[in-house]
Parts: sequence; structure tokens; C-alpha cells
Amino acid sequence: MTEITRKVGTIKNGVVIDHITNGKGLEISKILKLDQFFEFVVIAQNLNSNKLGKKDLIKIEGKELTIDELNKIALITKSPTINIIRDQKIFLKKKVEIPKTVDNILICNNPNCISNTENINSKFHNIDLEKIDLICHYCEKKQNEIKIKK
Repeated sequence: MTEITRKVGTIKNGVVIDHITNGKGLEISKILKLDQFFEFVVIAQNLNSNKLGKKDLIKIEGKELTIDELNKIALITKSPTINIIRDQKIFLKKKVEIPKTVDNILICNNPNCISNTENINSKFHNIDLEKIDLICHYCEKKQNEIKIKK
């Protein structure tokens, strides 16, 4: 970790999203709207990783992640680690788990689904917690593509 710290700097208080699947860092930064965040942000790509080969990493000063944001991250990258930083030290380290249900985060792939045609929050059930395998609560269509709401 010291080599990475030297390359991308340290943060005093905030969050580090580590072990992001290589190439997914920019996608995560978009869903977190980091381009509208006015604190120190580092998005590092193609870092060497013993576990993944290559990985991305995001450091965000002054931010705490909401449950919805954690769920979105879990739907984009497999097994990321969230490090909560306090006074430049890791205060809490945890793995992000794929949620059992996903409420009002995704768009159903079925254009005729009631969640797309009426003013109803979307809801999906993950039928395989080892991977992302989502079924719409309303139309019961299996989702072959993950579309996150903006």
C-alpha cells in the first residue's frame, strides 16, 4: 500500500474505494458524480495488484458513501474494498457485498415494465448472491444488462 500511497497521495478524512475491477474506476466516478464534488479526488487506473493483476482505485476527501452508492458500486465491480479514513488512518475496512434486493437504483430492461411506464420505484431481486443475477420484481424479467439511474 505504501507504493500506491506515494503515487496517489493521502487523504485526511474520507473514503478509499480499493480493488475496483480494472477499467471500472471511471464508471464508478460517474455514478458517484465525482465531477461535481469539490474536494480532493484521485482516480487511479491500471495499478498493479497481487489479487487482481491490475486494478483501479478511488480516493475521495471529505465524503462518506450512502447505502445506495455502495449498492451501485457493488453492481459495477466485483468485491471492492471500502476504507473509511480518519486522521490519515484506516478507521474501518469492509468488503462491499452484492445486495439481495435493489430498490430504485436500476432501470428495468423491459420497456413495457410498469416501473418504466408508471411513477413507481424500480425493484429487483438478486437470485444468486455469488454474482449479479437480477430479476425485476414487477415484470419478472431477468436483467441481461445493468442500467443505473442517473
